[in-house]
Amino acid sequence: MEFSAWCKARYGQDAPKSWLDFLAKNKSGVYNGDSGAIWGVEYIMEFNEDRNLFDKGVCVIGCEDDIRVYLLRIRDGRVFAVDPADYQVVDAWFADIQTMADLCQFEQN
Repeated sequence: MEFSAWCKARYGQDAPKSWLDFLAKNKSGVYNGDSGAIWGVEYIMEFNEDRNLFDKGVCVIGCEDDIRVYLLRIRDGRVFAVDPADYQVVDAWFADIQTMADLCQFEQN
C-alpha cells in the first residue's frame, strides 16, 4: 500500500504534500550518525500499525536511538522531536520534513 492510501485509511485525511515529496526522493529513509534516522516508508507504516496514535493525528517516522522519537503530524506536515517515554514532551519542532532533514543534515540510506 502506498503511504498516501495508508494515511487516508488510517487518519481519514490526505498525507501532507511536503511529506509525499520527501518520500518520493527518499523511499528508503535518511540518516545522520548524530541525529538518528527517518525510516523508509514501509517500516513507518509497519511500525505505526501497533501504536495507538491514529486518533492523535501523528505517526512515528524515525528516532535518534533512545534519546528522541520523530513524529509527523498528518494535518499540517509538522515534524516533532519528542521524548520517547512521553510523546507530549516536545524537544523541537520543524515546519516540515525537508526543513528537518536539511537542518539535521540527513543523508540518503
